[in-house]
Amino acid sequence: MQTELFRNEFFSNETGGVNQGNVSSKFVENIKIPFPTLPEQLEIVRILDDLFAKEQNAKDLCDLIVQIETIKKTILGKAFRGELGTNEAGEGSALNLLKKMIYS
Repeated sequence: MQTELFRNEFFSNETGGVNQGNVSSKFVENIKIPFPTLPEQLEIVRILDDLFAKEQNAKDLCDLIVQIETIKKTILGKAFRGELGTNEAGEGSALNLLKKMIYS
């Protein structure tokens, strides 16, 4: 409806004054609006689905990057506070483990 072709068709049957044109409702009801063929519509849908899937993948990757950055900050914070350890309760901090490995 924003195209020049539609506007020309719409206003071709306009009646009335300079400031206020009128178009009959019957004329408006009979305006033909071209649509793409079914194969063209299906191709448009396929292209849009592909774009939406790529957009979702990009959003997922951005979320993953944010999560990785958060994990990195958490690990660095714990490292600087000397809070890093292993899953074994008796092994102590990672710093002590590293010292033990280096000097053994």
